[in-house]
Amino acid sequence: MGGDCGNGIVHIGYHKTATTWFQRRLYPFVENYRYLQPAKVRNAFLYDHTFVFDPQTVRAWLELDGGLPPILCEEELSGNFQTGGHLGALSKDIAGRIHSVLPRAAIVIFIRNQLDMIASAYAQYIKRGGTHGPRRFLFPARYRKGLQQYNGWKPYTKPLFLFDHFAYLGLIRHYRALFGVENVHVFAYESFRRDARAFLADYIAQMGVALDLDRVDFDSLNASYRHRTLRLARLLHHISYRGDVVDRCSGIPIFRFKSLMRQLERFNATRLAGRVLSSRELLGSDIVAFIQEYFAESNRRLADETGLPLAAYGYPGATSKEPATGGTRGAVKRPSSF
Repeated sequence: MGGDCGNGIVHIGYHKTATTWFQRRLYPFVENYRYLQPAKVRNAFLYDHTFVFDPQTVRAWLELDGGLPPILCEEELSGNFQTGGHLGALSKDIAGRIHSVLPRAAIVIFIRNQLDMIASAYAQYIKRGGTHGPRRFLFPARYRKGLQQYNGWKPYTKPLFLFDHFAYLGLIRHYRALFGVENVHVFAYESFRRDARAFLADYIAQMGVALDLDRVDFDSLNASYRHRTLRLARLLHHISYRGDVVDRCSGIPIFRFKSLMRQLERFNATRLAGRVLSSRELLGSDIVAFIQEYFAESNRRLADETGLPLAAYGYPGATSKEPATGGTRGAVKRPSSF
């Protein structure tokens, strides 16, 4: 086993890295851990004010004393991409909360090529009720009255999408400082996606998980919206209500969001929905170029510090050459005008 799992396993996401699949298809069938449902994990770690949060109350609520060690899996523990993890402050604070409750837990973090991650995040935004195009969603300050990117925009009062949320190195380093390098396990989503069975054979061995892989259903979940479904969803969400997104435009509410989602899912399953767009097609070549430059330096440091073959998975800036040297912050560039 790769670390000390005496306090259990905490899988924090990120979003869009098959977390729902792990929640439904893998962890419930683990024999030597007790899987806790995501709703209970959210109630335990995400709702209390930081100065009210009490570790002992949470331990009692989760029934952590005695019995099998727990498995917690909830992508919101890494912060929500729609709000940039509240400048990373919420993501950082949640790490501290987890440590105060489960100080010897094994932490699991899945990352993903930022180009595909951000394209998938944007598609998820549309699926959950969004109405904006990729430029406005990804660069919100340029489209909000009186705001300028890092020049007048106040993200601490209006938390929206931030590219920094997907510069993974900062959060990984923070968890390593809290739990120890040997107890923070970082995996590339692409490795799981290429060969799920082979990946899981290694994963359960590394994490010390007892599981019969023959019981696992490897079918995918959460089918992506195809290109005509995305267009239709953006249009109809203007006249729906109760969408689950932070930033949207709405007119006269006609459709209930959940009813509309069911109809869109039915349409998406037909040939009329068309095909799934590539990340480049969904975002556009200029946004792709921006992403490639934005994460390059951080990813070079990330590859160096994790040992993951990020270049093989096409991560922006990651190469098979000697990693860049210099400071240890792994900082990313601020967005320029776009």
